[in-house]
Amino acid sequence: MATGTTWLLLLSACRFVSIPVTAAKERDVVTHIKCAVCKQAVKEASRQMKDMDDGDALLDAVEELCSASNDKGKWISSIDVFEKHDGMLALDKRDQEGLCGKECKSVQRACSSSLQNQEESLVAMLQEHLGVGKLQRELCKKTCAKPATKIDRWTDEPWKPSVPGSKTPSASVEASSGDTLTAKLRPVLPDIVASVLWAFGSTTTSEKTKQCYRPSLPPGEDDDDFLSRTNRGILEMMKKDVASMRSGLEVIANAAIVLADELRDQCGDVAEAFGKVKNTAQKLAKYCQDEGGSQIEYKALETVKVGGHDLHKPLNKFIGTWRDDPPDGTAIGKALGMLLMELGVTDADGGT
Repeated sequence: MATGTTWLLLLSACRFVSIPVTAAKERDVVTHIKCAVCKQAVKEASRQMKDMDDGDALLDAVEELCSASNDKGKWISSIDVFEKHDGMLALDKRDQEGLCGKECKSVQRACSSSLQNQEESLVAMLQEHLGVGKLQRELCKKTCAKPATKIDRWTDEPWKPSVPGSKTPSASVEASSGDTLTAKLRPVLPDIVASVLWAFGSTTTSEKTKQCYRPSLPPGEDDDDFLSRTNRGILEMMKKDVASMRSGLEVIANAAIVLADELRDQCGDVAEAFGKVKNTAQKLAKYCQDEGGSQIEYKALETVKVGGHDLHKPLNKFIGTWRDDPPDGTAIGKALGMLLMELGVTDADGGT
């Protein structure tokens, strides 16, 4: 009788503890990815709702943002959660919608949790047309304050496209296929970043950059991350007229600003160097915004002067390294750094 009672108690205990273990693991995953998901959700809100001003319409859209079944939340199904070499989880945004499995549901929960009770604040900031970086710092501040801890026994769920038989072009797949120049450059992005920082006085390495930095979810439309912006700027300059040179340089300047904002948020120990990069890039953008054209002097194959600074040789060097095959990330980063340095370093002031 005593033995039977003991077995019943043991079986009941096993049934009791098995459920919380699974639930706790799910909660851990949501907590771990919540910061990255919050930043991406805010970025998606800014991208999708930038032309909306009506408060009620914005609130309705924001309330759909964290549901993959709604139009504004479809971005969630394109997110793949994966484990990095250091045991930490990260996000990869695919170029199309996917099936909503367990990882998708975790992203939904992380999104809802991170933006809970902040919907009206997000609407107000969107109406003020604040930049993505400002939105992320204000709305994800609390969520990102607590460092993430490693997840035990992580089991990856293969990401699958929602349309059977279609391609699943993640950055790594695109890079191996060599379909686009941008894809080829993604694997050497840490080298590019480290070398740009080197030009501005940082001693960080590519390996350190890999540990702290990952592009904040290259967008599905492939038009908003550093590599894609820069490539578009170079293609614009290849039209070889003054207007195209001005607009192309401005696109590259804005790409560097985007990169600087991401580095500041993710790699605090290089914030000072990238503060200089950002402020110098802002100087370049300002020169390019002179519609009178007095700040840009250009003659095909002969002259490129911006604000009186001769950029002809450093610009050619940068474009050449950017288009080399195979790409050399270190050479690209140094060339971009030296191009910006020609404008004169503008020290970071500790602000944005």
